[in-house]
Amino acid sequence: MRTVLLLISTLLISVTANSAELSKSEALDLAELFILENGFTDASAKEVKSILESKGITWTDESQKKLIHHVFTVHPKAIGIKPWYPWAGEGWSVAFLRTKTDPSTEYNCRVVTINANGSNIQIMHKNGHCKTFSGL
Repeated sequence: MRTVLLLISTLLISVTANSAELSKSEALDLAELFILENGFTDASAKEVKSILESKGITWTDESQKKLIHHVFTVHPKAIGIKPWYPWAGEGWSVAFLRTKTDPSTEYNCRVVTINANGSNIQIMHKNGHCKTFSGL
C-alpha cells in the first residue's frame, strides 16, 4: 500500500511539474514583457519597472545607471524563439533584433533565456546569431 501511494505521489508531482512548463507562446510573451519592463525598448517611463532586473548585461545595482545602457537597444517584438541551448537545460531562447545593427555580421540580436517553468529570465551577454532565430 505504501509503495502504491509513493508511486501515485511521484506521478502527480511529475504531471504537475510538466503542466507548469511554459508554452512557446507564453515564453514569447514573457520575454517581450521582460524586455519592455527592463527598459530595453523605447517604452515610456511608466512601462519600465522602478527596480530593474540585475542580471545579464549590466553590472550595477542602480536602476538609472542600468537604464542608460538599456534604453532602446532592442526592438520590442521578438524575431524568433527556439528551445534553450542544450548546455543550459530545459527552457526557451527568445531573440530580439538590436536597434543598431552591423551589416557586416549576422550577430545582431540579443537573446533572452527563460527556464521551462518561467523562472530565471535574463538577457545574454553576447549577441545572438539572427538566422538561428528567424521565422516567427
